[in-house]
Amino acid sequence: MKAVIVRQFGGPDQLRLTEAVEPVPRPGQVQVAVHAAGVNPVDAGNRADGSWAGLSAPCILGYDIGGVITRTSPEVAGLAPGDRVMAMTHFPDGAGGYAELAVTDASLAARISPAVRSPARRPSCWPREPPRWCCPGWPCPPAPGHWY
Repeated sequence: MKAVIVRQFGGPDQLRLTEAVEPVPRPGQVQVAVHAAGVNPVDAGNRADGSWAGLSAPCILGYDIGGVITRTSPEVAGLAPGDRVMAMTHFPDGAGGYAELAVTDASLAARISPAVRSPARRPSCWPREPPRWCCPGWPCPPAPGHWY
């Protein structure tokens, strides 16, 4: 799977698009195909120095995600593969939402109502169905682009 990994803390140039190991849900967790990931000041602070949050490099940042559940552990009730969810990752584990797949506790995921429509598709820097988590004007590994 592709992910943006911080190899060492620092500026935006430390964000690297690379291959990463697919996260596997542990008991009580779900795996989510990430369709959107939030970028906020906490993420920028963690990129600069994640030690305050218990992070150690290398790691995958990204706390807020939206997407579709692809797998659940057997103990999970109330959520199933195919459910659209919004969720918070437990990124201090080093496996945040700036990736094609993320794992989180089922208690940190909430089903998205069918009445809520997904945003219109927009171009991005990912080769296939990408997470949308870049901001205009920020570098988009591996090439400049607009992140949504």
